[in-house]
Amino acid sequence: MIRTTLAITSISVWASFGLIGPIVGYHGSTSRDVSVRVIAEPFKDSDALVYEWSGDVYRSCPIEIRRHIVDANDVITTLRALSFGALPEDQLGSTSYELTVEVPVLIAEGPAVYYASEISKCSWLQRLRPVSVDYPPVHFTVTR
Repeated sequence: MIRTTLAITSISVWASFGLIGPIVGYHGSTSRDVSVRVIAEPFKDSDALVYEWSGDVYRSCPIEIRRHIVDANDVITTLRALSFGALPEDQLGSTSYELTVEVPVLIAEGPAVYYASEISKCSWLQRLRPVSVDYPPVHFTVTR
């Protein structure tokens, strides 16, 4: 009787983690405290937008980054999505990356904004119903 109760309890615990764990972390991304800083603006400093992404990466799982630019004329240009695999556990923690964004030549001159959203694939629930978490927008100027 005691063994049966323990077996049922352990099955319940595993079922709870399989169902509750993905629900608890459903809306989360893989990082927090994210900030951005422009390093080089397109056509003035380089052929592309170069910026620094800094943040605390605390979860290791595959992600997709969906991106677009809104130019000075409010035209939205969708860029190719990027996919990244899970990071090795020793690379978790505070980090920064220098990222390059190829800006299309037809973008209007003037102020523009680069938007990136993370789609985490940490659990079966996130893969089934993706949730988008926005990174801070990157404001820059297109100068011809």
